[in-house]
Amino acid sequence: MIYNDIGLYSHLFLQETTVITSDNTKRNLFPYFGEEVIAEILRNEKKAMANLANAIGIDDPDIFQVIGPGEVTLFLNPPRLDFDPYQRLDLALLRLDTSELIPVEIKLGYTPLSDQRRIDWLRPCQRQNGSQSKLKGNMLAVLNRSFEEIEDEDELHLYGKFDAREFPVTKEWALIVRDKIIASYEKCNFKQCRLIKLKQHLLDGIHSERFDEIVGNMLKNTNFYETWIE
Repeated sequence: MIYNDIGLYSHLFLQETTVITSDNTKRNLFPYFGEEVIAEILRNEKKAMANLANAIGIDDPDIFQVIGPGEVTLFLNPPRLDFDPYQRLDLALLRLDTSELIPVEIKLGYTPLSDQRRIDWLRPCQRQNGSQSKLKGNMLAVLNRSFEEIEDEDELHLYGKFDAREFPVTKEWALIVRDKIIASYEKCNFKQCRLIKLKQHLLDGIHSERFDEIVGNMLKNTNFYETWIE
């Protein structure tokens, strides 16, 4: 099967494929670029948005505004506790009916989650070097509400700041994972997380041509020389 560059990108994004070195470089870009691609697909494809809404138990996908990678910063309140380093969501769905944020994390790596990394990522958040206003912890531990080492943890509420506004964050959240490694994430036993397969669930009904078109439109107006060299 022959792919142009964009077609090859999408093929590598969705499949586990052994490729030559130059193509491997392209393949390895997607765990970093994929968040932007998924956000763009959700904004442009009602079917994908409906798939995601259905996966998290919502009947009406039109109640959501998609907020892109890194646009939402998390904090706890009361009292005000910030994360150090700052924790920014991969994606968020803003419920326009309740003004709540539903977090969506995205893991697009090619290798399964190891036992040691699972332990590290889910280790309970703790105060940063004795600070009364800073916490440290992995994003998965934050969304899993793993605050066991923080006093009055049951009174802490998670909020997200977006566009100079603050919104409560739901305890329910979603994690989008490449199909072939999702079993390793199932071992995490998250409290209120919906695990979503990238290809089988989120992109169900999205034709490869449409996927390629969206990715191509994202790239075609980019001045790569100015972006990478200047």
